[in-house]
Amino acid sequence: VINHRRDKSMIKTEVCIVGAGPAGLSAALTLAKQNVNFIIVDKSQFPRDKVCGECFDANAFSVLERVGENYLQEMVDKQIMIKTWDTHIADEKGRSIDLKLGYETTPRIISKRTDFDTFLLNR
Repeated sequence: VINHRRDKSMIKTEVCIVGAGPAGLSAALTLAKQNVNFIIVDKSQFPRDKVCGECFDANAFSVLERVGENYLQEMVDKQIMIKTWDTHIADEKGRSIDLKLGYETTPRIISKRTDFDTFLLNR
């Protein structure tokens, strides 16, 4: 991940991925499997923490299953993430809704954003 380049030399690459969040890192992992030359550019330093980035929905679960064969199990084994089928939504006035999804549905992922991003970045 390049955050700031002091030298102004041109970097030649087939693909430039803008943003090193879960989508950008997933794109990078997919390109790496296909031996495509790429660079990732992000405005933040890594690892980073992101308040709104602790819970990922079922779409993220599905993408991770496709990107890396054993990534999900490795993250569970290393306690980087947990799977959950329960969701809690609350507002600033203390009103809340608890949703319990059945185990037949795709789980949501809960992970510290710094751990999640670092895991993907290292792959």
